[in-house]
Amino acid sequence: MNLLDKKVILTFALDLQEINLLNSHFEKQGAKPCVIIETSMAERTLEEILEDNEPVEGKGQEELPLEKIIIFNGFDGANLQRAVTEVRTILESRPILATVTPISMTMKFKDLLEHLIEEREFHRQNSKKKN
Repeated sequence: MNLLDKKVILTFALDLQEINLLNSHFEKQGAKPCVIIETSMAERTLEEILEDNEPVEGKGQEELPLEKIIIFNGFDGANLQRAVTEVRTILESRPILATVTPISMTMKFKDLLEHLIEEREFHRQNSKKKN
């Protein structure tokens, strides 16, 4: 099976209650339980995390910004739009939402995290300029 087809949600910095809410909601729709990305996985690519999502033993804790992140994998078109809407309804927090792409699949998680934060800030700045 192509890893991009594996229907699963990857999470970073969400609390256990938020993860449980996502699991109970999306497992009914055929998604696997959430993959929790630990700080010890910072040097792994998304592909490596999807293949083996066990925390890395003996690795020092990487200093990562504790931004809540939800990354959808294997959700297509309408399913992705519905999932985004449902996450915004289910969770009170406002995590950064993203989807796995062939490019992000090859990025180290720490680099992807930095990119997603920069992208969010760019969009915030542009939306302020429009208002």
